Amino acid sequence: MDSKKVKSYFFIVLVIILLILVIFIFERFLTVFLWAAVFAVFVHPVYQLIINRWKKTLVSTFLKHLIAGTLSIVFVLIIFIPMSYLVYQLVIELKDFFNWFQEFLKSNSTTFLDNLNIKISDWIYSVSSLKVKIDIQTQIINLLESQIKNLTSFITSTLSKTVNFITYLFFTIITLYFYLTDGDVLLDYFKKAIPIDSSVLSIFFSKLTVILKNIVKGYLLVALYQAVVSFIIFSLFKTPNPVLFSFLIFFASFIPMIGATGVWLPVAIIVGLTESWLKAIYIFLLCGIFISTFDNLLRPLILSGNINLHPLLLFFAIIGGIMAFGFNGLILGPLLLALLYSSLEIFQSM
Repeated sequence: MDSKKVKSYFFIVLVIILLILVIFIFERFLTVFLWAAVFAVFVHPVYQLIINRWKKTLVSTFLKHLIAGTLSIVFVLIIFIPMSYLVYQLVIELKDFFNWFQEFLKSNSTTFLDNLNIKISDWIYSVSSLKVKIDIQTQIINLLESQIKNLTSFITSTLSKTVNFITYLFFTIITLYFYLTDGDVLLDYFKKAIPIDSSVLSIFFSKLTVILKNIVKGYLLVALYQAVVSFIIFSLFKTPNPVLFSFLIFFASFIPMIGATGVWLPVAIIVGLTESWLKAIYIFLLCGIFISTFDNLLRPLILSGNINLHPLLLFFAIIGGIMAFGFNGLILGPLLLALLYSSLEIFQSM
């Protein structure tokens, strides 16, 4: 074999090994890189606006770094402090809801459940000729008890990892700072490292940027808006578990034909049945106006035909991303979908 080919193969293998080792080193900081990049999408325009306004006064390099550092600290803390409280409150409300439902089942052995037990047993007997005693109530109670234990252990483990959380928070601030000051340089390094024609790569990144921005603005921000507004409305009328229902509204907003209405409408009905129909009517009107109506107006206005991804695909990308990558999947799921979509568009045009 030609010595040049041997050297080439050896070099390729060496690069692959080094790449694997580098990925292994940086893999534990994926959360930091990912969320700092997401934050940079929102903070960078503010940073550029401040720098451009002060251009006439000849902003020094030190002042630029000071502005970037200040914005990084303020933005990350504004995001993480409320998020930490909401996640903790969500876990507490889930635990309370499970406890309430468990007590409800124990104290209300309804005719519906008894009839359902009999029907399932009869169906099993008709299919397999086996007599099976079904007790749905006990099974649900056992499931709820196991979930309560899981939530309790989750709270304990979360509190024990406070130091790690603070460390990652610090790393996120540092990474966001460098994204603001040296983002263009880092992006150029990344582009040069990819063995693809520069013109094709530029088209790819431009398409990817458009898709991601529209996903964030048209879906994630609208879902966040609906969750925040619903939380305010539910808290205003002292609806039980406002964080839990707002969290469900966030994900329901991605489901076509159902959307946030699939959550706030049953909540309004439950409030009417258990508390007051007047309160339920107020919740119905406020949610209908400030959530569903605004959704129908905002989403088409923001998207304006710039993205062809179906909401159902995006919904499963988010859910599947969370199942595969944890909380990072909230961004990684849509990101991978956008990467695939951009790649297919470029492939069709080649």
